[in-house]
Amino acid sequence: MIMDNRRIKIREIAEAVGISRELVCHILTEELGMRKLFIENEEVIAFVDAYFAKQDAQYYLNGLKGWEHRWKKCIDLKGDYVEK
Repeated sequence: MIMDNRRIKIREIAEAVGISRELVCHILTEELGMRKLFIENEEVIAFVDAYFAKQDAQYYLNGLKGWEHRWKKCIDLKGDYVEK
C-alpha cells in the first residue's frame, strides 16, 4: 500500500486496516521507525495482527480506561468536548 503510493495518508491506511489514525502513526513512527515499508496490504495486516497479539491485558485495560475518562468528560460537558 505504502510502496504503491508514497503519498498515502495515515487516514487511508487506518481505514484500510481498521484501526485508528493515532495507532497507525504510532506503529509507523515508534514501532517501525519509518524504516520499514510494506510491499503488500497483507504485510500491513500481518504486522498489525502481530502487534495486537503481543499486547497483554493491561494494554487493553488502559485503553478502555482512557475511553471511560473521555466519555465521562464529554457527558459532563454535554457534548462540548474536544481533547487537546
